[in-house]
Amino acid sequence: MDIITTSIQEIPATCLLYEWCNISAIRVLHVWNDVEVKRLVITMLDKNREKVLAFVPTNLVPLYSIVDLVGNVFSLNHFTSESLHIHPPMFEHYALCIKDWAIIIHHNTILTRLPDKFVENFPIYPLVSSITSLLQANTNRRMLIDVLGKIIWGVRINKPFLAYHLILLNEMGNIIHLYLNRIPYHRMVSVILAKHHQSIIYVSRVKLVHRPQLNNFLVSTTLSDFDIHPIMPEAQMINESLN
Repeated sequence: MDIITTSIQEIPATCLLYEWCNISAIRVLHVWNDVEVKRLVITMLDKNREKVLAFVPTNLVPLYSIVDLVGNVFSLNHFTSESLHIHPPMFEHYALCIKDWAIIIHHNTILTRLPDKFVENFPIYPLVSSITSLLQANTNRRMLIDVLGKIIWGVRINKPFLAYHLILLNEMGNIIHLYLNRIPYHRMVSVILAKHHQSIIYVSRVKLVHRPQLNNFLVSTTLSDFDIHPIMPEAQMINESLN
């Protein structure tokens, strides 16, 4: 019998023993085609805004590549999970997720999209680390993280591609530098307006660059995406504390 769960936190204790598992609702945030390992790496989000990775093996990549995944909420049935202690998935030498395990998709795994009316209140954004904690992080572990902050300064960087150097502020008054690289042309106007209006920005999958005895900073990647004025509790907290 499959074990039914409602959140990511319940999965390791049940499925790491090679038991089949189901999760009632999970949102797909991002899909990356890992050409080196020949698999899809899917970033998923549960009802508690916790992230986890799911691996689609080579033989199933064509099937999942044609499905409209990103942004939608699904039930995921008949999967297992495995430890990532030895070989965590990396992008440009940075870990994709802080979790030490991942969901494994099988040929008999069933992914069923849930109707929009049933998932109106399902989270869109994951939990984000505070700028304060990112500044103080003194680990050499390289990882991609998500960040949220109010833009208080920005300047265009002279590079072969569109890029901005931004300074983000949190509700505690701490700041961190973010280098937003390779901005799509059709989104450049939104970045310029956000800088002008000192808007709140959410940026996903950025590199946390650690510098001993200096402040850490953030660099976006080709996997990064961003939203201006995201609707999430942390953004509301920044608005209330700074306005």
